[in-house]
Amino acid sequence: MTGRPANKLMGSLGGVALIFISLFSLLPKEVNAQTSDGSYQMYGFNLVGSLPMMNKNGQSISSGDLQTPDGKMSLKIPLGTIIHNAAGKNQEFISAILVQNPASVPSQQQSVIAYEIGTPGATFNPTVGLAFNYSDAELPSNISESSLYIAQWNGSLWVRLASDVNTSFNTVSTTISSFTTYALIGGGSTVTTTPSATTTPPATTTTNPTTSPSTQASTSETSSSGGSSSSTMIFVIGGAAVLLIILLIAVTRKS
Repeated sequence: MTGRPANKLMGSLGGVALIFISLFSLLPKEVNAQTSDGSYQMYGFNLVGSLPMMNKNGQSISSGDLQTPDGKMSLKIPLGTIIHNAAGKNQEFISAILVQNPASVPSQQQSVIAYEIGTPGATFNPTVGLAFNYSDAELPSNISESSLYIAQWNGSLWVRLASDVNTSFNTVSTTISSFTTYALIGGGSTVTTTPSATTTPPATTTTNPTTSPSTQASTSETSSSGGSSSSTMIFVIGGAAVLLIILLIAVTRKS
């Protein structure tokens, strides 16, 4: 095969190679390369800032200060924090996914913003700092700044965490010990405050006799973790590969 057909085939192969390189560059890198002593830097999905370095046991050997790109949520990971997944293995990445439709909050209250921090089930020991940032314009007219608090989703209802509201800087902060969905909530006081950073959150109690667990939560969340995003990307790349192979065969036959 010589001349123009050969050049045409080589051009097609070059185009296929470039497309594959571009597609694979889009895959999220969930785990960064380890050093000779087994330490690694955590990877952040939808998070920016300084990521902590971890030793081979999953304990931070440098602190981390992470924020979502929109600046609405931030995490502070102290030096010496052990981060393990639900299986007790090293948790090598952190993801933050905006929850568009969080589960229903208690009556007379309203969710301002919610993030799923993943992967769910991973734990911190000791605790890490979590903060939500808000603007006055974002708060509904019936919600006062003093009523704001951070709540943790325990799988069936929202558990209120002891929260510090700073109205001067428009921040609400707490400490957490596990990955799950967290929301900034405000409104009437119908949920008993629980200590922050409990590994297994207790069920909340209410002072409003008309409030039932079914009204507190059962709307499904629409977010997804970094792992499902990776699976979707791999599926797309697989489909693209099939189409590219068909195109290559067609070009070869014409040549």
